[in-house]
Amino acid sequence: LASQATVRSLLNAAIQLRRDVFPGVLWKLFTRAAEVDLLGRHPQMRNRLERIGAVLEDHAFGQKKSLKDMVGMVDAMVKNGIIIQKCVEQMTPEFVEVLQGITGTEQRAATAREDDSAAVPDADEGALLAKAQKLAISYWVRLQKMGISEDESLRAFLETICSGSGGGSKLDGMSLTEAIQELQGVDAT
Repeated sequence: LASQATVRSLLNAAIQLRRDVFPGVLWKLFTRAAEVDLLGRHPQMRNRLERIGAVLEDHAFGQKKSLKDMVGMVDAMVKNGIIIQKCVEQMTPEFVEVLQGITGTEQRAATAREDDSAAVPDADEGALLAKAQKLAISYWVRLQKMGISEDESLRAFLETICSGSGGGSKLDGMSLTEAIQELQGVDAT
């Protein structure tokens, strides 16, 4: 990372990868560049990261990713200052679909506990839902920072966390504090 020539060579090699085969590699490079503040250290590499962003834009978002990975991807867009619009447009519905799956699993487990007929052993769906809720807030915050209009189903999920309907927030005090800190700097519109 200290050598500009090495960084330039790495980014040039990434740009030349077969674009249809290696979007996962390019995503990893794009997100790692944000994590290590590559553009802060080597601002002249911006054009290469923008080219990598263009390749990712061309291939959109076709891979299944975890909620954490998707938050990392939009976080990288914020930190790198490079918005990959088509990817966000495809990623957000998938993000919401995964959230809904987790919410459905938690609700089925709660029903099973009430029925006492098929209790889920040693499974803490509440903790899983809390983690998903925290990631949903993080994802929404990053969309706001990029100025991207939000998805209605994502907004509806966040409203259920805040309103208490549909089970409400599962966040513990520390997670709630972290979520509130993350919301700082986002315009309330």
